[in-house]
Amino acid sequence: MAVNKKPSRLELNTFEQKVLKELGKRGELSQQALVYFARNNVRIGFSKQKYSGARWTLFKKILLNANSYSTSTDPSDPGLLSLVVHEVHHMQQGLFTAMSVYGELDAWQVGFRFYQQQTERKLKGPLVELLAIPLTWERQNLIKAKELMKDYSPGYRIDWYPIYPIHHEIIWKLTHRQPGESQ
Repeated sequence: MAVNKKPSRLELNTFEQKVLKELGKRGELSQQALVYFARNNVRIGFSKQKYSGARWTLFKKILLNANSYSTSTDPSDPGLLSLVVHEVHHMQQGLFTAMSVYGELDAWQVGFRFYQQQTERKLKGPLVELLAIPLTWERQNLIKAKELMKDYSPGYRIDWYPIYPIHHEIIWKLTHRQPGESQ
């Protein structure tokens, strides 16, 4: 559980190195995350969050929820590692994709599949349905994904996001053409 004391830079660096070491042992998805970390000087920190386990920033930081995680958290914790993989995936997507339902569906699927690989646990309820949704531009699939995310986490603010990345959403609003459709 989280500690209220703000960790020192040394504590953060030590914890981050332990997390990266654990990611190095976990397969292809985590290897991709490690490469991204190294190339982009990504840092791990903590911040209190109400409805999510972690978030990423434009300043290449992954902020784990300080209500649930701290530098004393086991760095091999599969939930923690899946959050890091999820947030790195968002960074790789870029801002416009990451801030869309399409981007969230992609990152949720990556994160929860990674979690399943690490734990061999079966997911339940909305997560099972969410993982079954094909990652396509089909608007109805993305609306269903948004509903499932809200079912899983009622306070989650996915309803603030456009269905498609914003540039595609504007085109859809004007033409009702989904991305990839020809004129």
